[in-house]
Amino acid sequence: MQAVGRTCEACREKIRMAADGDACGTCRIAYHHACLPNDEGRCPKCRLRFGEAEEAQADRDAVRDSVLVRRGRTVLTFLLGSLAALGAATLFVSLSHEALGIGDVIRYVGELVLYYLVFTGVRWARAATAILLGISAFFLGVTALAFFANGHTIALFVVGVAMLLCAATVVALVVSPSVRWFLIAQERKRLGQD
Repeated sequence: MQAVGRTCEACREKIRMAADGDACGTCRIAYHHACLPNDEGRCPKCRLRFGEAEEAQADRDAVRDSVLVRRGRTVLTFLLGSLAALGAATLFVSLSHEALGIGDVIRYVGELVLYYLVFTGVRWARAATAILLGISAFFLGVTALAFFANGHTIALFVVGVAMLLCAATVVALVVSPSVRWFLIAQERKRLGQD
């Protein structure tokens, strides 16, 4: 905490230069070095070293940020992994019905590349994925209504799960603070800033 410009608790005069005094981050009070009894670098009121409260707060912030990053990694790994597994299942179903084409394989590989780019913190990939999954969720909802109208219960369940997974991923990419913190950490790591 900065002491310059604050009033010394002991002599009631302003502290003019940083070298002349200290301020306690816990008590929120300032002292001239000359006014401190036996200047040990401690606040006479709470007995903490000057700057100790700021260091403790910085440590708490770092722990909070690391918890958010880990939570974001877990959420994003689950969602993107589930989407990748869903895409693989779709390919398998197409293959079993002998309807698998090269376009299906290219689409799936493109999805995997996009998910990888999102996971590494590429901003445009995050935006593109959110938009594409939002569109997918809409069309899956329309498909679910058609299956519901025709009484196809199992197909309705599968499409409904896929729709919810797409929607949950969009929400996580757009509004989740933990996912945002994780992606910021990944971007910094990728750019060599961390």
